[in-house]
Amino acid sequence: MEKSNKNLNKDLLSNGFDKVISKLLTGYEIPEQFPFKQTKSIRFYPSIYVSPKFIVIWELGELNIVYDAYRYSGEEFQNSYNEQKIEEAKSLEKLSDIGKSLSELVRLKILSLISNNSKIKSQEIANELNIATATVSRHLSLLKQNNLVLEKRKMDLIFIL
Repeated sequence: MEKSNKNLNKDLLSNGFDKVISKLLTGYEIPEQFPFKQTKSIRFYPSIYVSPKFIVIWELGELNIVYDAYRYSGEEFQNSYNEQKIEEAKSLEKLSDIGKSLSELVRLKILSLISNNSKIKSQEIANELNIATATVSRHLSLLKQNNLVLEKRKMDLIFIL
């Protein structure tokens, strides 16, 4: 964030206030009601959570501008920010997959049976729920895929942890 303010200050010195504000407004014109004449001090606050990309807070002669730090942050920050967004999207997708796994009543019953007896076999689950073993296998594979169930094979018998 500090680097963002330094870069903004350089831009202010070389291009002037009007051009920087226009840049922060992403090409839109400066609104007519912008409080230039009554302003005694101007403060800039960088933020990566600003939406829209520019917010003006004016009161008693102070102009506080919250701006998109991404615009002035430098390439290394932008790269790490982009990587963070990608990781966040992957995490949300994983969470969504887990939610889908838990959305089926049969899978919840299977998890309940496993939590009561971690060494229960697929056939026992099928018998308890009155469903086919193939159906249990299909549900278990989905639960395993999302790391909700682990499988351990011992002497060709399936034990679910």
